[in-house]
Amino acid sequence: MKISKVILYGLCEKTIFVEKALLATIHIVGYSDSFAEIEEYNNKPFYSVSNLINVEFDCIIVCLGDRKLFSKISSDLVNAGIPTDKILDIIGLLKKQRVDAVLENTVKKEYDGIVFGCSHAAWGINPQLLPGNCCNLAVNGEDIYYHYRVAKKAYDIYLPKIRNLKYVILDLWDYPVFNVDLSMSTGLLFYYNSYGFMEDLHNYANNPLYKADINLEMKERNFYSPLSTQREKSIADAILNMSYVRENYDRFFRIRSAGNMEPAKSVLYWEYRLEDEYDMGIPPNSAIPYHGYFACIKRYYDKTNKENREYISNLCELLKQIHPELKIFVTLMPRYINVEKLHRDNECMKKYRGEFLDNMRKIKGDFGVKILDFKDRWEISANPHFFRDEDHLNSFGASAFTSILSKEIQKEML
Repeated sequence: MKISKVILYGLCEKTIFVEKALLATIHIVGYSDSFAEIEEYNNKPFYSVSNLINVEFDCIIVCLGDRKLFSKISSDLVNAGIPTDKILDIIGLLKKQRVDAVLENTVKKEYDGIVFGCSHAAWGINPQLLPGNCCNLAVNGEDIYYHYRVAKKAYDIYLPKIRNLKYVILDLWDYPVFNVDLSMSTGLLFYYNSYGFMEDLHNYANNPLYKADINLEMKERNFYSPLSTQREKSIADAILNMSYVRENYDRFFRIRSAGNMEPAKSVLYWEYRLEDEYDMGIPPNSAIPYHGYFACIKRYYDKTNKENREYISNLCELLKQIHPELKIFVTLMPRYINVEKLHRDNECMKKYRGEFLDNMRKIKGDFGVKILDFKDRWEISANPHFFRDEDHLNSFGASAFTSILSKEIQKEML
């Protein structure tokens, strides 16, 4: 499909992104939208949907970044006589799994360090402050199994980028981490929507919370799959300046947290969070409701715990295959002090802590893993100005915490 003439659908800030991202060889012949009754926009013709059939163009790029809206608009355009293959969704062209978006970057030749983890690491570890050239592959909600699958993808496809790794940071969320199977939880689709690893659905087929068709489940929630077709990748490469996309996509297309109208800190192409967002702290007396936080650990899953012990061993073994001298650091990051106090006094959490330490002793003996437990670093956790919420550090907290982490890593690397 050769493309040289396009129409942009949607008058919004994301349209500005597309205008700037288009290659110089791509000509914008006009604009369209459903709500405006104008004849020109940006000194270009503005077409109603009903008039588009009379315009010569190669494709229409819908710039809204909303899957449900795209379905409605696409239906309207087809009813107006526009062929389906001429209707493109800008997110459909650019969506990726985070591991691919970061490691495909040809500007960065090789990495000295990699961070794996969930939202705690994604928001709280700034790779720019770590030794050498480091990237942060952490994704909101990621569990041990998907840490392994992301690392395996990096090893199988991007080995030239990581063949000289010196260290890996594996952030393991919290003591109950071995009791977590994301694919059997309600959080799986949020993980995929946050650019998680979707090539493997793990135990999704056994999850009674979802229907058999995961694409239907994603569509019903207005979520995008992070998997792109070869056609979408080819079109994106043919019409978009990918250097501009890498630098600006995350500024324009921000994933919003469930139930939270603030932009979430998930990023796709950037190696760290949004540079232009600063959370100014939380109320000093803030704390997650006791019953809400511990709901996920009330039931113990023997099978899941056993599987996760195998997965983390497989992960460490894989990492050592990259380089036998590679250092593996397992981290536990601090939450806000009021939450840490709840953890410290809770009998259930004490049990999980004991099991976590038992599991860590085994992988420490087998693979020489260094355990860095920062949950008692009160200079971080007792400062409300360092937190976005009770669970996650903000930009200032990340800078303070990563400085501590960097010093620990440098000490061990000597």
